[in-house]
Amino acid sequence: MMTERNFEKPHNTLTLPDDENLYDLSMIEELDDEEYVVEMINVFLKETPVDLREMREALNAGKTETICKQAHKLKNSAGVIQANRLMDLLTGIEKNAKAGKVNVELIALVTEVHQQHQKIEYGLKNHLKIIGQ
Repeated sequence: MMTERNFEKPHNTLTLPDDENLYDLSMIEELDDEEYVVEMINVFLKETPVDLREMREALNAGKTETICKQAHKLKNSAGVIQANRLMDLLTGIEKNAKAGKVNVELIALVTEVHQQHQKIEYGLKNHLKIIGQ
């Protein structure tokens, strides 16, 4: 039996072969404002690399307070696009950075955040191409 649910707009979630969801735009798409969706994606694509670079520089300088602040800021951006894995990694960075010293785990988390961001960035850029922006 066909229901209204069968005709819902599909979520624009990028899925990897192992079904790991990188992000989910459904929350901002619910607003039914494509310009807003495009704006949020562009803000993420523009600002996140800058914040990640600052985090990497702080890591290299051993500035754990700055690392913690950048991770917290990035969690907000990741939350908008529901990038749950990225948010989990950033939470781990915050926790480790609050300890006040750079350790192997913190270095690994920052590296993984950069890798996760690259995957998300690729997917978001493709999404913009699909919707013609």
